[in-house]
Amino acid sequence: ICALTVIQFCSVVLFIKHFLAQLNLNLDSSLKLETCKVPLIHVNKFSPPEGVTYSYSEENDKGISTLTLNYRKRYNDICEAVEQVNSVYGIPIIILVLLYTVDVIVNCYLIFVHHDPVAMLENHRLRTTMYSIWMMVSLICLIATTVCCQSAMVEVKKISSNVQKKLLLYPIRENVLTPLFLFSNQIVRSKLEFSAIGLVFDIRMLYTVLASVVTYFIVMYQSRS
Repeated sequence: ICALTVIQFCSVVLFIKHFLAQLNLNLDSSLKLETCKVPLIHVNKFSPPEGVTYSYSEENDKGISTLTLNYRKRYNDICEAVEQVNSVYGIPIIILVLLYTVDVIVNCYLIFVHHDPVAMLENHRLRTTMYSIWMMVSLICLIATTVCCQSAMVEVKKISSNVQKKLLLYPIRENVLTPLFLFSNQIVRSKLEFSAIGLVFDIRMLYTVLASVVTYFIVMYQSRS
């Protein structure tokens, strides 16, 4: 049941990541330089590069504004979906992370206790094998949970970086600049992250878990000695 819950959660996260990647791809393909051309009198007042001319079309501005508004709506829908995922899976995933962490620590210790290279009895070999399998399953579940969430948040950073590039590189008019600026603010204010009760499921959580495993294993080893 625990592994099934992790599989369901990771599947949902990867599904959301796919939508984020598609949004970023559409944003990059639709807001090309040729669709953002402006007249020589533009918002940042800088002169264009030598040999470059800009043409202006009111339809271009309206089209870009409409596209950006649609992207903002899609991003908002994704944020709402993430909130629903956090409300459904948040507490169970935290419990499972704690459970798998304890499981890895205990199994590491048991493997160390039952491993005797000089006199390796048959029952000790079987126990060591079982402990190793359970430890690997727990580690895989921990890694899958955190890496999937981290990959989705990386896509959000790519979208934010893509929007910033559009704002910085293109001498665009104000009625095109404003929707992009609003989209940038929306990404910053509406943080998309998988979390529960203040704990964020990302790669830093995996590092914390691994550090805890090593620490407690050393403590138990020293106490046994």
